[in-house]
Parts: sequence; structure tokens; C-alpha cells
Amino acid sequence: MAEMIVFADSNFRGSSGSFTQDLPNVGDFRGRQAA
Repeated sequence: MAEMIVFADSNFRGSSGSFTQDLPNVGDFRGRQAA
């Protein structure tokens, strides 16, 4: 059970990590649209 929770937690962190890395790209895209 504990191993499952750790796996889920690490998987969630990995997903949120890639998501936050995509945010600057979205901001740059919006910046180009505004410009």
C-alpha cells in the first residue's frame, strides 16, 4: 500500500513538473499573439 502511494505521489510530481515547464511556452505563445 505504501509503495503505491509513493508511486502515485512521484507520478503526480512528474506530471505537475512537466506542466509547470510548459507554462513559459504558453506565456511566450500568448506574448507573440498579443504582439
